[in-house]
Amino acid sequence: MYKSVMEVRRPSTTRHFISIIALSIFCILASSNISVAQQVGVQTSLLVPGKTQLVKQLESLLYDKDFCVIPNRILNASDFGAVGDSKTLNTKAIQRTIDSAAAAGGGQVTFNPGIYVTGALFVKTNVDFHIPKGVTI
Repeated sequence: MYKSVMEVRRPSTTRHFISIIALSIFCILASSNISVAQQVGVQTSLLVPGKTQLVKQLESLLYDKDFCVIPNRILNASDFGAVGDSKTLNTKAIQRTIDSAAAAGGGQVTFNPGIYVTGALFVKTNVDFHIPKGVTI
C-alpha cells in the first residue's frame, strides 16, 4: 500500500469570504473616489473620456496604409529544403526562407501540404508567414 507524501490542503471558506469582501470594498472605494474627483474637476488620463494621446499616435501609425506593405512575392519553404514528412527537422530551411523574403524586401512564406517539424522561428518585418490549409507546423 502506498501513502501520499504530499498533503493537499484546500483554502478555508473564511479566507475566501474575507477576500471577496475586501475586493468588494476596494471596488466601491475606487469608484467613489473617481466620482468625487470628477465632481471636484480633477482631470487625469483615467477620467478623461475618449482616447489618450498615445493611443491616437499609435493608431495614426498602425492604421496608415503604408505602415506594413508586403510585396506580392511568394517563397515556398520547400524550395529552401523544408520537407513536410513529420520527421525532418526543418528549422534551418524555414528560417532561410523567412530570411530570404526579408532580404528581398518582404513577401509571403508558404508551404506545401504536410507536417513540418521545427524549432523556434523568427519572422521578420514585411514577411507574411502563411500557413495554408493542410499544413501543420
